Formats: sequence, structure tokens, C-alpha cells
Amino acid sequence: MIDRVDGHCTWVSEAVLSLLPNPVPPTPPGGSIPSRGVFCDNAMDQMIVSKMPKTTQEQLLKRIETAMSALNKVGIVGVMDAALELEPGKTMRW
Repeated sequence: MIDRVDGHCTWVSEAVLSLLPNPVPPTPPGGSIPSRGVFCDNAMDQMIVSKMPKTTQEQLLKRIETAMSALNKVGIVGVMDAALELEPGKTMRW
């Protein structure tokens, strides 16, 4: 799954599409499916995101640590993601 930079659409793999009913249900109001595997707004929220397993805090931290380790190896020493949700008041530094 890849999110569009503004967070209003997501593009999912054939593996994810195979988990949905066939044919794909009608697009919910306030959403769209502009092309195969692309879900926007309410279509993304109701048909894809709502079915994803929840990520634990520990899983999230492990993913960040793994990514930062790989980035450090190629000389990238910092990144920022404005959409990343961490525990309130918790600062993370690598």
C-alpha cells in the first residue's frame, strides 16, 4: 500500500485487491476509485484502511528504527513525516 503525499488516496497491490469482494462494492459517498487499485477519500477509509490490522506502538518504533538504520547506511541522517502519530509528548531522536 502506498499513500499519496496529501493522504487523500492510496494505491494497493493485487494481493490487497484479492481480499476485497469481487466485484468491488459500489464506491461510498465522498469517495472514488479513479483506477484499478487506487482508492480515494471515503473509498480508501471504508474499503481499505478500516480493514487493516492496528499497529502497536512497539511495531511502529521498530519500523522507524529499522528504516533509520538503513537510511544512516547511505548517509541520510534525518527524516520527517508530518503524518506520523507517536505517543503524545514523546520525542524521538536517532
